[in-house]
Amino acid sequence: MTCGPSPATFRVVDQYSYWQIGATIDRVTIADVIELAPVGGLGEADVLPRIPPRWLAPGCGPCAWWLASRCAPHLLRLVGETWCPIGDCARGAVCPSAIASAGDSLAVLDPGRGDVRVLAGDGRRVTLELATSASGPIALDRRGTLYVVDGTRVRRFDRDSRELPAWQAPSGIDRIAVAHDHTVWLVTAGPSGLALYRRAGDAFVAATVAELDAAFPLTDLIAASDAGFCLQLPAGPAAPVVVCFDRCGCPGGPIAPPAPTPRAKHGSARFALLDSGIQRCSWHRVVVEADVPARTAIEVKLATLATLEDPEAALHPAD
Repeated sequence: MTCGPSPATFRVVDQYSYWQIGATIDRVTIADVIELAPVGGLGEADVLPRIPPRWLAPGCGPCAWWLASRCAPHLLRLVGETWCPIGDCARGAVCPSAIASAGDSLAVLDPGRGDVRVLAGDGRRVTLELATSASGPIALDRRGTLYVVDGTRVRRFDRDSRELPAWQAPSGIDRIAVAHDHTVWLVTAGPSGLALYRRAGDAFVAATVAELDAAFPLTDLIAASDAGFCLQLPAGPAAPVVVCFDRCGCPGGPIAPPAPTPRAKHGSARFALLDSGIQRCSWHRVVVEADVPARTAIEVKLATLATLEDPEAALHPAD
């Protein structure tokens, strides 16, 4: 912002600024961005690009994926655009329902075997094996800690198979994942949609999509359903290649991407006054940086109190 013929005053107001602006909001959410609030819970479009379903796990590096297949062989790894069986230890899988990866290790929850195992070296050796009747999902971090969802508890095991104190968690856990800073995230499913939680201190707290986006990188996954999934794989200087598979890892037809999350049809945010610190300041401009989808619009209304000496003076609608 610059003001009149006086020496210029310039202040940047963004997520990095020390200048915090109070706001009264109606049917919008404010984080690093302002957006219309979801109607009900979140949708797959908010979560899927960052945290895949429990039967699919991104590996270490680009284009690296693991799949708990519905068909034998049950544990597969993506090589190029083809799913290939992994090492000998993995061939004992009976009915895996959830997988997770960290580094070159893969955790597999297998209700058919009644256990959860951690495999290393592309499945060539077992580094941890625990009997369990839990239904999952599961997660694995780079320190070797294994997380197993058992109802409303998150059970934890270190790399030496020692069980750590369990965490109480919300009900309806659909997915669990560990961010690069080792924060554990949960995705729950309920009648109103999906909800996000992250571990903070000694409890799980509600989290936002903006926080999720900051914690996890985008994956290659662009669509997934009970029928199969689609990946958008980089192809060097050429355009990315979209490949689709069924739940057995066989080439399949296109899968519809998740529908956008239903959101409020209109909303508003009224911000507190900005004081330039210059008496009778002549304001310069308002700049709006916005993603405005089709059939939507943004209206900006502003008023100045340059002629008023009282910063607490009320705005008149005519202003």
